[in-house]
Amino acid sequence: MPRAQEIEISSVTITLEAMIAWHRACLAAVRALPAEIATEAIPDEEAELLGNGALRVFVRHPERKHRVIAAIVVPADHWTWRS
Repeated sequence: MPRAQEIEISSVTITLEAMIAWHRACLAAVRALPAEIATEAIPDEEAELLGNGALRVFVRHPERKHRVIAAIVVPADHWTWRS
C-alpha cells in the first residue's frame, strides 16, 4: 500500500457527517487526557491523504508528538479539495 501523504488541513473540506465524527473523536480524546494537560496545549489537527483516496485527520499528543490522541478516516466520498 502506498505511503500516506501529508497535506494541509486547510486545503480540504469534509462533509457534515465527517465533521460530526471528528468532533466526537476530539471530545472523547479531551475527556481522556489527564487534567494537568490544558486544552490550549493540544496542537491543531493534521491530515494525510491515504493510498485509497481516504483522508486521515488526526491530532498529536501535546507532550508525546509520536502519539495520536484523536483520529478518524474520512472516506474519499466525504471530502473534497478546496478551490
